[in-house]
Amino acid sequence: MKLHIGILGYLMRSVGIVVGESGSLPRCVHFDDGIDWRSSVDELWVVPHGIIDKLLPSFLYYGPGKVLTVTTAVTGYDPRFLGNRFRFVLSASSAAASQFHLSSIPEAAHMGAFLGGDGVLLRCGHSASAFTRIGRPGVITGAWNTVGGDEASGTWLGHQALHCITRYHDGSATLPRSALAVEILRRLERRNPTIRSDAPTLLEELHMIRETQERAWKHRLYEIGLEVVRIAQSDSTGSEFALRIVEDSQEQLVDLVYGGLSQSGVSKIEPFDICLSGSIFGDRWYVTRFIENLRRAFPSVNVKPPLYSPIMGIALMAVQNGDGLAASDLPLLASTWGNEPWAKPIIRG
Repeated sequence: MKLHIGILGYLMRSVGIVVGESGSLPRCVHFDDGIDWRSSVDELWVVPHGIIDKLLPSFLYYGPGKVLTVTTAVTGYDPRFLGNRFRFVLSASSAAASQFHLSSIPEAAHMGAFLGGDGVLLRCGHSASAFTRIGRPGVITGAWNTVGGDEASGTWLGHQALHCITRYHDGSATLPRSALAVEILRRLERRNPTIRSDAPTLLEELHMIRETQERAWKHRLYEIGLEVVRIAQSDSTGSEFALRIVEDSQEQLVDLVYGGLSQSGVSKIEPFDICLSGSIFGDRWYVTRFIENLRRAFPSVNVKPPLYSPIMGIALMAVQNGDGLAASDLPLLASTWGNEPWAKPIIRG
């Protein structure tokens, strides 16, 4: 019996989807912490983020007669880094080398969006990245995490807002930067009147969160970044500088696309498909402006919606890695899964 497990780990939780032999329909159920990974190997699992690397070795044994392959795309894994912690986990077992396939979230999202075809998958949410696959193996641009800047992401937008707030507190912010600082603090206080809205209080809050849970810290910055996008499209006094920040973020997203095309040997004037994914692109105003900026840089670009979600992508990658399916086999398999009523809200794009 063959089992193909795909693990997609991002944000605060991770999603696993298990497919039986010959790409049979997955079954799904949610588990809480403390799940016995061996007790229900043909189910969809949701597990806390951050323990994936500890749990991977438990997949290595399922009893006689079972062949298992596991494909992971987890936050923290990036093929551009050689000394990745997931590689160290898998290196402890000789069986792991053949059974486990390490991938990245941008690649899983690209697989869901294009089903193995050519195109650029541009993601912008808590992080920002472009995965480009055009005529050759895919390349990642961006997504260097907050250590590297992670420009244009929601977290980066939040950082830009904090710069305005701290400079306003220091008395060094002039208009229109100070107007944006005042507007953001006003909105934050309106959302939570029990917490003072000033630079020291906000920075102390973020510092304390980061000491205990870095993902919650990034999410808080991301929430502040969303306020920047909302202010930019408003008529408030802070909209002028917020719009500058948004325009800067979109220029950097265009740069991510350009970097991927350049590494793939594609010129700016050649036609290519692009899919936009991620929560920042959930704002219609933001998307409209971005597409205008994108088409100015790449006149032959074709913007299209993703076919399926990253969860579909990791499921297809798991089966492909286990059974060696060709790219031409993936659309039929995806359409079979995607038309299942339970699957539509999970694996549809």
